[in-house]
Amino acid sequence: DWDLFRPYVQDAMASMLAEASASGVRPSMATLAKAIREEGRTVRARADDEGRSLTDSEMKRQTLGLVMEQLTQLPYASLVFGDEPDAEIETAAKRRIIYVLRGLQMPKAGTDIEKLNASGRFAAAIMFLLTKVASARMSVSMTMKPGTNEMGNAPKLLFIDEANMVVGFEAGAQMVKETFGKGRSFNFGTVLIDQQAGRIAAIEENGETDATANQLNTVFGFKVKSPAEGKRMLPLFGRDPANPTQDDLLLANQMLEYPMGLLSTGSALMRDADGNIGLLNVDLVFRELAAAMDTNPMTRTASQAEWVSPDPADWSALTSAEVEASRRAAMTITGESEEAA
Repeated sequence: DWDLFRPYVQDAMASMLAEASASGVRPSMATLAKAIREEGRTVRARADDEGRSLTDSEMKRQTLGLVMEQLTQLPYASLVFGDEPDAEIETAAKRRIIYVLRGLQMPKAGTDIEKLNASGRFAAAIMFLLTKVASARMSVSMTMKPGTNEMGNAPKLLFIDEANMVVGFEAGAQMVKETFGKGRSFNFGTVLIDQQAGRIAAIEENGETDATANQLNTVFGFKVKSPAEGKRMLPLFGRDPANPTQDDLLLANQMLEYPMGLLSTGSALMRDADGNIGLLNVDLVFRELAAAMDTNPMTRTASQAEWVSPDPADWSALTSAEVEASRRAAMTITGESEEAA
């Protein structure tokens, strides 16, 4: 229960701030974590030296120290308990930035912040960090163009994979609200991605509490495996799955993999800002784009390490053989067989 330990955390913070004021050294979250851990060890050692049991207050301080020891061992703990209070994430000069949250356990949507477990609190802290970084990137208008000496309002695009896990949590929802609400003013766009069509549909359907209500002006629906999944796509195309018409059911079936439906690797149904729906074939065209978008774990590192000219005029077109190789790599990731393609 956090309320039981709050006074002891506040005591540690007060002591830390007093020491910082005396020394002139600005404290950090790492300093606080260290102080709490050491206090837990101190009360245990003092009681042992005096040959007595821990008092109730000392027991709580020891428990808090043990909990802090565990917290600082969790994935991404260095982001929460950093030892540089003024540290900044340098992104302005980067053309492509990828934040990987592998191993981070996102809390369920609507979870009370006071009831989050340790992993949930870490997720909250990290999502606030990403909110700050995304806001900073969005608010920059004139920047030095990478690879050139020119200033300009560079276009920025934020991709959020597993979008429901991000938007389903308040801090993540706030990040998306900011990018959608202000992004266009700063030449900033957002792309939400999720492997389950129903989760993207839920993001757009959540009404007043949703980060993206009435904001998704373009939707790309890729192939699904079953009619039920196709039906869950209907809200994204402006259709009601609860009372589908024959045309709606036809649309849901068109989402199936060819030959049962219309779609295969590299194609999608697209809904534009006016609600029009059509078949779209995706062509990578440029070798540089194919390398930048490579998600195959066997080739991604080498592909994304390639330098890309800031001038598209320098890019090179893919040959038909390279297009086929990219398509087969995508099939490997999605688990398709060559026969199914």
